Amino acid sequence: MLTPWNWVLFASPFFERSDMIARYYDRILFEEATFADLAARNGP
Repeated sequence: MLTPWNWVLFASPFFERSDMIARYYDRILFEEATFADLAARNGP
């Protein structure tokens, strides 16, 4: 999260820490699955 390419996002008035953690969870925890994907496999 503290990598240099994220610093630009932190400087943006339209991007907040909650957006950063949502992207992280989407990529790491949910493996970029959609709600339909999660329902098909009975959850995360």
